[in-house]
Order: sequence, then C-alpha cells, then structure tokens
Amino acid sequence: MDLKLLEALSNQPGISGYETGVRNIVKSELQKFTSDLKVDNMGNLIAHFPGKKGPRVLLDAHMDEVGFLVNHIDSRGFLRILPVGGIDPRIVYGQRVKVYGKRVYTGIVGSIPPHVTSSKSGEDKATPIEDLFVDLGQPKSVVEKEVQLGDVVTFDSDFRDLDYSVCGKAFDDRIGLFVIIEALRKAKSIDCDLYVVCAVQEEMGLRGTEPAAFRVEPDLAIAIEGTIAVDIPGMPEHKQLAHLGEGVSVRLMDRLMLASRDLTDFIIKTATSSNIKHQLIVKRMGTTDAAAIQKVRKGAKVAALSIPCRYIHSPVSLAYKEDVRSAIDLVTKLIESFSKFKADCS
Repeated sequence: MDLKLLEALSNQPGISGYETGVRNIVKSELQKFTSDLKVDNMGNLIAHFPGKKGPRVLLDAHMDEVGFLVNHIDSRGFLRILPVGGIDPRIVYGQRVKVYGKRVYTGIVGSIPPHVTSSKSGEDKATPIEDLFVDLGQPKSVVEKEVQLGDVVTFDSDFRDLDYSVCGKAFDDRIGLFVIIEALRKAKSIDCDLYVVCAVQEEMGLRGTEPAAFRVEPDLAIAIEGTIAVDIPGMPEHKQLAHLGEGVSVRLMDRLMLASRDLTDFIIKTATSSNIKHQLIVKRMGTTDAAAIQKVRKGAKVAALSIPCRYIHSPVSLAYKEDVRSAIDLVTKLIESFSKFKADCS
C-alpha cells in the first residue's frame, strides 16, 4: 500500500462544499488509469473505465470531511464557529484546529471553564458548538484582516503510521478513496463498465452522489466507506458492530439502506473464495451514499463495504492496516469479476 497517498489524503483539508484540494489529489491519481474524467456542477469527480463486458458498475467514495465554518468574529478577535456535518460537541473543547483564512492559522477551541463559574449545575453536559470559540492567539487587528466569515476550520491532526495501524483525521472517507485507487492499481483487468464517483457533500445529507448517479445510471453500485467501530471498553458485545482486525465489513442494513442481497451474496462469495477476511454488519444507524444511489432513475442494486475505524468524526481516527488491505483485495477481485454476477430481478 502507498501509505504516502493515504497520508496526503488524510492531511488535506476538505470539509463539505470545499473539496477542491482533495479532488486535485484524487484526480492526479486516477489520471494514471484513464483520461475520461469529468467534474460535474456539484463538484463530484466522475471517472470512466470502459470494460468489454459485464454490468455498468459505480464505485463511490466521498471526498468531504466534517469540520466547521466561521460564522462570527467578536470584538476581541475570538471566532465563533458552526459545525459542517455531524460532530459530537463533547470532543471539540480544547482541540487544536486550523483556520483557513488568508493564510493558515492555528487556533484553540475554548469555552468558559467550569472552575471559574459559581454554578456546578450542568458541568457534566457538553457545551454546544455554537457556544464555543476559537482563540487564534492573535490581536484583533490581525484576525479582522486575515479571517472572514465562511472561512473553513478543520481539526489539526497529522497522519501517523503506528506500525500495525494508522491514525489521522478524515478517515471517513479518505480511506475509501484510497482503497479504490489502490484497487485500480492492483486490478489485472476491468470486468465491467466501471465508473468511479468521488462524491462531495456526503456529510451534509448525501447531497453529491445523487446527481452523479443520475448521470451514470448504474446497474450495480458499491459505496466504500470508513465506518464506525466501537469495539471498545464499556460497549455491550451486541452493540460493538465492526471490529478492527476482522477485515472489511459487508453491510447488509443501516439507517437508510437495505443492501441488495444478491449483490452482497456475490461479494461475500468473492471474498470467501479468495480467502479475504471480512465481516458482516447489520445495524440501524449511520448510512452511506449507497442509500441515495439506490433510488436514482430506474434504481440500482447497491451494497456498502466499510473499513472499520475507531473515533470517526473526531480529531483523529484509527484503522488497522490489515483491514485496509482486505478492502483493497476485495475491491480488486470484484473489479476483475463483475461479469460473473447474475442479477436476481424476479
């Protein structure tokens, strides 16, 4: 695996609606495999890899990450921010962030500390994000000159190789983009009419992928995601869902999607016959772009493959390298064998 590529994707800022830098990295990689690349009005990158036979297949991974936008600068130069995407307010206070003004500034997220207030009530509750502030450590005159409303704010976390695992920000879903690129690099052939959609604005309600899928009109679609893994102390066993070290997860159900069972059966058979480690997931929370693609035009058979990641939508996520490899291996095998899929449309 080219972990330098995963590092570049993870470190690149790209909250929903501001994915240009991520798209440039992905585009430079996909250009190595095809010249048929388009950017639509939403900002989705759509790459086409014509195959000689087989169904029309869409592989999707989204480019955006959760983050913040500046929505107020007060009289002393403190910034107020609003979240873009789902962020737990409990993990925001005290974090280091990057503010992308006229240049990149480092800031600290603060709030009124409980030990200087007279009341103890509510101290166990998280401060709402709109009541937090970002301290740039700069005079008001500098802040007003360098920062404006709408500037992007991201968590300030650098990618790390931890030998057995990797950690960094935005694994949801830079890790999915990485898996697709690495699978294209490994695939010996393309056994379908393949489209890759690198989607925008997934974290704001699956906004980007729908118009891209409308354009492609796939027969089959697979969303590839970094998914939440809560195999951690304190979680009941039946609620732990995806486990690190158990391979790529094949999702059968989530909050908005019921996967097409004949497609997931084909995926599971492919993984089993190729000795690729995998796990099955059935849950009623979260969702992926597959839920939006499923209902476009005439409809598509969909599935979701996920790489288990602890602590997603936070300053830093953690994933095992072996799970990333299993996802790459499975997507590679699927690209090479989609013509063998027999749809059940009875």
